[in-house]
Amino acid sequence: MCGFCFLTNLIFRNLKIGKVSPCASIAEEVLVFKQFFDVFEFAKELVSFLGGLSLREVYFSSIETFLMVVVIVFLVFGLKVLLAWLKKDKNIQKHSGYKIGDDFLLGYGSKLLNFSIRFMIVLGILGLFLALGNPFMKIVYEEKTETESRIRIDLRDTSESMMQPFPGTTKSKAQVAAEAHLDFLKMRKGKKDRTSFWLFASAPHLVEDFIVDDELYFNQVEDAPWLTPGTYIDEDGFPMEPNGDISEERYAQISGENGGTDIVSILKAVIKQIDQDKLSTSNARKSLLIITDADVYKIPEEELAALDRRSITPLMLFIKSGNNPKDLPELIKLIKRYGGEYFDVSDEKSLKRAFEHIDKFETLKVEKKRKVFTVPIFQKFLLASVLTLFCSVLLNLLREPCGIYP
Repeated sequence: MCGFCFLTNLIFRNLKIGKVSPCASIAEEVLVFKQFFDVFEFAKELVSFLGGLSLREVYFSSIETFLMVVVIVFLVFGLKVLLAWLKKDKNIQKHSGYKIGDDFLLGYGSKLLNFSIRFMIVLGILGLFLALGNPFMKIVYEEKTETESRIRIDLRDTSESMMQPFPGTTKSKAQVAAEAHLDFLKMRKGKKDRTSFWLFASAPHLVEDFIVDDELYFNQVEDAPWLTPGTYIDEDGFPMEPNGDISEERYAQISGENGGTDIVSILKAVIKQIDQDKLSTSNARKSLLIITDADVYKIPEEELAALDRRSITPLMLFIKSGNNPKDLPELIKLIKRYGGEYFDVSDEKSLKRAFEHIDKFETLKVEKKRKVFTVPIFQKFLLASVLTLFCSVLLNLLREPCGIYP
């Protein structure tokens, strides 16, 4: 039933005059009343939420948009005031005209009504501005789910030898290694791998322990330094003669690091990590992705044998440094002896082959814990703005029946 019919039927029935609209019925009136009460309850909950909201709990992801709109509105308003002042009627005198009688002045009721309407309009517009800033709240809680996953540990070489230029390009080996790692993670996105990330040079450095979160893991790898140089650094912690193709923020000075390549220590750290992790101690085959130029101090035969006993398959993404690619380093030959494989980064299909190789490993049931930090609340501000502007329209309509000068 239309709102007009509902109101006319309600008025006529209470006054007992006229005929009831043909589309009216008691059931429909009850339904409309219920809808009005639902809207009222919703508005009550909305006001309660916004009233109890602390500004310290609200953050804005698009604060630039919010500020830009505010500045534009203020500029337009200021321009309008300026034009009104410049175009004011010069023929009007301050003390000319007739005195208005008290009967024609606005009463207190009209003044309060006008103020309420303007105040609601300002609040409604402010709510729209705040909604444009995409406000959200930071709420921390854990969400646990069970998923099928493969276990993989990523090791990336950040020693000083990675500062050298990659053959045939203007990039350093460190940049090629980092970009290849990110490309590989993009291919693995959605596979729900349970991954851990280490950097290594003369010492191992754990960046991220085992997690099942593609997005968070990708961000950790993307933000990780490319190089951890040791001895050849200046007082600011940067190499004295940095590679011109590497920005300074990609260097990181780490205590106890001397810039060499000790693969034995990183593999020992990985073995310790595996032994302390309950899921990794299962017999399911796991993968160890090593991204390096294989320019190492010592060949880790004992460590590779220990990894093999723990069902870990080493896979090397080889950042080739020699002029003759056929002369494979001793480390790669040893990895192949223990059932591992190597993939030449200069081969465009190598990442795909590494991807397919890992997909052959069996999956494990893993409990995924994910912390959710943000809850968008722009809808609250938007709805509050719409309701406020709607109320201002209703009040404005009430001014005519109530009179201009009550």
